[in-house]
Amino acid sequence: PCPEWFGAEGRGHADDTSAVQRAIDSIGDRAGSRLILGGKYSVTSLLVSRFGSAIHSENAWLVARPGKADYLLRFAPSAHSSTITGDLFIDMDYNLDYRCAIQVNARHFTAHNVFMWRAALGWLIGDPSWASSGVPGDAERGDSEIEIFGSSTAHCLRAVEAVGANTIVKFTGCLL
Repeated sequence: PCPEWFGAEGRGHADDTSAVQRAIDSIGDRAGSRLILGGKYSVTSLLVSRFGSAIHSENAWLVARPGKADYLLRFAPSAHSSTITGDLFIDMDYNLDYRCAIQVNARHFTAHNVFMWRAALGWLIGDPSWASSGVPGDAERGDSEIEIFGSSTAHCLRAVEAVGANTIVKFTGCLL
């Protein structure tokens, strides 16, 4: 699927959040399906929640809309073994009301060539509630086997925050 099938304009002017989210939700309806991004999408929070979700970007842009949100793109715990391939560009437009550009709270996640600009935080790996829950053992939790290749953050206040004693992230060929 692609967001345009669900009504996205893909030019960066209209709010494409709903169409992109419907396209994300449709990943996995057929074996081997993946989301193809090929435009410039003005969005707020997008949630990837299916196991093995595959997103392929053909030089697409996700541009943060004004507003307050925890994340622009989040991979939920149920989205283990998800991937981002191709070249994906994320412009947070200095909107400091977003906690992060991408939150990964899923194991076996892989991303290739994700380029982020002007974010308060580029990558948030793990779940911040683990550190503050007060539940014995939560601080030792973690998301592991996360690999990020050939990506960069530019003009971001912070590049990466990893939460959980057992969170393991491997960055290869990245500029952070």
